[in-house]
Amino acid sequence: MALLRNARLALVAYGALGVLVGVAAPTTARAQDAYVVPDELRRRPELPEGLDASGARALTLSEAIQIAVQQNLGVVLSREQYASTDD
Repeated sequence: MALLRNARLALVAYGALGVLVGVAAPTTARAQDAYVVPDELRRRPELPEGLDASGARALTLSEAIQIAVQQNLGVVLSREQYASTDD
């Protein structure tokens, strides 16, 4: 019973701490300037001589993540393992 009471008190204490942090955090976020992407990240990278960029295409972040997950061998193996357990 005492262990349960201590666990409840700990949850209440962490909850109160979370509320205090949540109240204080927005004031510091407003004080900062908006993020500006650095120029070196805005520019397209220069390719080495001999490489043709005409075959390259721009990807959105979601497209890049989708391709990475599809090509990730660990994910593919997990899918195959899962599929083989269903048979």
